[in-house]
Amino acid sequence: MTSRLQKRLREQSRSRRRKKFIRRVTFFFIFLVVLLGAGGWLLFSDRFRVRDVQISEVTQADAAMLRSSVENWLSGSDYYIVPRNVLWTFSARELERHITVSFPTIKSVGVARNFPHTLQLHVQEYDAWGVLCHGEPEKCFWVDRDGTAFESAPEFSGLIVPKIHDNRTQDYQLGKQYLSDNLMNLIAYFNERAVSDNYLQSLQFIIDEKDETLRVRTRLGWDILLLESNDPEKSYKNLRVALDGEIKDRVSSLEYIDLRFGNRLFYKFRE
Repeated sequence: MTSRLQKRLREQSRSRRRKKFIRRVTFFFIFLVVLLGAGGWLLFSDRFRVRDVQISEVTQADAAMLRSSVENWLSGSDYYIVPRNVLWTFSARELERHITVSFPTIKSVGVARNFPHTLQLHVQEYDAWGVLCHGEPEKCFWVDRDGTAFESAPEFSGLIVPKIHDNRTQDYQLGKQYLSDNLMNLIAYFNERAVSDNYLQSLQFIIDEKDETLRVRTRLGWDILLLESNDPEKSYKNLRVALDGEIKDRVSSLEYIDLRFGNRLFYKFRE
């Protein structure tokens, strides 16, 4: 009698566990169906669709082409199923990458989602500061004040913007910085001095291939030799001391003034 009772109790216990398990599985599947349904509704309903794209003013890129490019990108999808034109699903980083690759003059894009339907894009463009050239025949790029090449430029010589010829062996790609901060500071400083210093007018900047010496070529054809590590202000002061002193009356005969060694300077006249 006791064994029958124990057996019945065990069977009842197993039955309760089975029912409890079935209820849990059923609840899980119902929850999953509701979750998938809600996710599908959020993905494919019009409630959070992008209807208004606001783009800040651009001066170099074509505004109409930029808008069309953004709208075409938004009309696509990720992973063949996730629409990009839903505010909370698309990748802001991928949108920025698409824009900067398609429009080289654009440096960065700030993306703001203004729910439920507005996408705001704050565009920052490169500022064309100078021209960086390399090779023979020359191939030139516009560079900004940070030394980043961002767009192909026509070959020219003139006084409109600084021109830098790089003799180093490099594989130039748009969107990369090829001139260091120190080198740009040096070039910018001497370029600014050229406005008021008659000896330095019509400057050209040449980076040597081997030791990366910066040659500042003056309008009279003689060079100023500098290194990236040189302090711009001290180098210019040493230059003026030499020009106003022992070189004063022979400037037109100069071949170069070497300022690469701090306060010790060397110069050579043409033979």
